[in-house]
Amino acid sequence: MLPTLVDAAPAGDGWIHEVKLGGYCTQTVIDDAYVLAYYQNGRD
Repeated sequence: MLPTLVDAAPAGDGWIHEVKLGGYCTQTVIDDAYVLAYYQNGRD
């Protein structure tokens, strides 16, 4: 879960977006029925 700076998001919907605020890294999974946020240590 190490971010890479790029100029634009990849085309299509098969990519992951990671937001880092104040030292906390999360990975968010959005599905039709739920939203989960995973932290860098793998906990949700």
